Amino acid sequence: AHVEAERREMNAAKANLEARERELREMARRGSGSGGGAPASSDDDSTCCVCLDAPRNALLVPCGHLALCYGCAVSGGFASGQMPCPVCRSSCAKVVQVFNV
Repeated sequence: AHVEAERREMNAAKANLEARERELREMARRGSGSGGGAPASSDDDSTCCVCLDAPRNALLVPCGHLALCYGCAVSGGFASGQMPCPVCRSSCAKVVQVFNV
């Protein structure tokens, strides 16, 4: 019974996350027309997929994806392992801040 309750809770959290991601993509699509630059929802974009503002500079370990800014990675629970990687959904053990030279 406990496992089933955990499964329902996880499915609800996943559905909530997917709904928020759709909402963010829609907001980015609507907001990209006024900036004049590349669309914020572009796959090759170098901006954080959470705040859609800061540059991506947080490497998620162990998967190695670079999809977030360090601020969002730390404050969003990715660094503590509470949130999975937004790209591959694998568990994050830690976050490494990346500096471009």
